[in-house]
Amino acid sequence: MDATRGWGDARQPACRMDGRTDQQGWRLIGGFWGLCAWLVGWSLCLHLLPTDLHGPAAASALSSPSPHGEEEHGQIIGGPFPIRSLSPIQLLFFQFAPERAMPVPRGAWHIRFDLVEANILARDQHGDDFYFFDFELTRANLALQYGAFERLALGLDIPLLYTWDGFLDHFIKGFEDVTGFSRTIRFDRPQNRFTYIAEKDGRVALQGGSGALGLGDIALSAKALLRDEGTWAPAVAGRVALKLPTGDDDRALGSGEVDVGLGVVLEKGFGPTRFYLNLGVTIPTGQAFAGSGIYSIPMLSAFLTGEYRLTERFSLLLQVSGVTAPIRQTGLDIDHATYDILAGFSWLLPGSSIVWQAGFMEDLNNTNRTADFALFTSWSVFFGHRSSTPRCCKEPKT
Repeated sequence: MDATRGWGDARQPACRMDGRTDQQGWRLIGGFWGLCAWLVGWSLCLHLLPTDLHGPAAASALSSPSPHGEEEHGQIIGGPFPIRSLSPIQLLFFQFAPERAMPVPRGAWHIRFDLVEANILARDQHGDDFYFFDFELTRANLALQYGAFERLALGLDIPLLYTWDGFLDHFIKGFEDVTGFSRTIRFDRPQNRFTYIAEKDGRVALQGGSGALGLGDIALSAKALLRDEGTWAPAVAGRVALKLPTGDDDRALGSGEVDVGLGVVLEKGFGPTRFYLNLGVTIPTGQAFAGSGIYSIPMLSAFLTGEYRLTERFSLLLQVSGVTAPIRQTGLDIDHATYDILAGFSWLLPGSSIVWQAGFMEDLNNTNRTADFALFTSWSVFFGHRSSTPRCCKEPKT
């Protein structure tokens, strides 16, 4: 995102995708959400089937639970929503996805697929500094974790990003019209249009493209359990990560620079309720907006999650997050922190080690800094040989 590339008139008319790109976009989005719908239907059917039709292994597990069954469920079910801040600026930089303190057991695998549909509508101007974001972001992420050692897991995150004009505008506008919580900018502008641009001193510093599809910045990570959960003390885990500039920064799919991440996770249970606190700092090693007068700075993040388990397999979650701005000297709202709230559920599917999470995200402070509204779903599965069960966060026996 070198400011010397692509200078021009930022205040160009809002654009729409051409027919071919629009058709490809709808196929992609339809494919992603169609897959999720199929998984939901399959999950519900599986739940309604007689136990003996789930398969011998599943039937055995359900009809004759092992002495460690509750501990196994405690290892798998629940945990925070793995959703980062969806601010267009913050997404360019590395962010830890919220997790449990407990690492994947040695010899086991954890594979997770996240899908987020975020509606972004933000505008601010101060002199020659200006930005206008009006688009939807579809972010798919494949996360792999492997238990390399007894208390240490290694991870890999591979994001796929797609920016387009979207489909949520009319739904959000209708909701705002009915409730009265309307934003003037949404009612003054045609729906389902695309604008993704930021200027500094009258020059383009960031510009995304309608129908831009591509790989984001891949991240390598490690998480180590530092302390087990005690009667009053929480479990504590440390995290470290390295983000690689694999995304195309000319299309706003990445920052074009390497980031280093350091973090800590705390987890504590009180009966059917568990709390998770994920703290992180992102240290950019380069200047993502070199030559523009916008400077990259360390970014702090905090995610606090409360989970209430209604059954052995199903729980409700509420999550709040705060993330500081990774840039300074824009003179605009994007210089400030963003705050979001997420609500949804987590369900361990019957007769399996597959966890389904889903919910929505809403901004808590200034919509000009982050996504206006987002829907998300996440699917994860555990498999492989488990050499032992970590003592970190076992569910207390009742």
